[in-house]
Amino acid sequence: MVRLTNEINADRFIFLAETTRNEYIISAVARLSGELARVWTLIIDSELLDFGEPLLSLDMWKDDLLRRDGEKVAELARRYIEQSHNRVLRTLARWPSVITSEVIPLPKTTPQ
Repeated sequence: MVRLTNEINADRFIFLAETTRNEYIISAVARLSGELARVWTLIIDSELLDFGEPLLSLDMWKDDLLRRDGEKVAELARRYIEQSHNRVLRTLARWPSVITSEVIPLPKTTPQ
């Protein structure tokens, strides 16, 4: 289920990039999605996965996308990215090979 949710979310970000019709953004999002898929594969398959708080549900995005509310979708994207980032950091911090290393979370971003 976690793997499917992550695939759906990756597709969502690629779709949003494609709506820009900007080849640079589309390419950047596609490359980033590939990198994130590799990270999530390691994390999801780990028995040390720390779920923490639930990621934003798909239903939260649907209405805002249908209303074409770009500001709200951008805010949801920021929250989803922050939640995902924290989930990966919490999981990596539990791996034996990482326990002795320093893992520093990024500061929270402010709305622009």
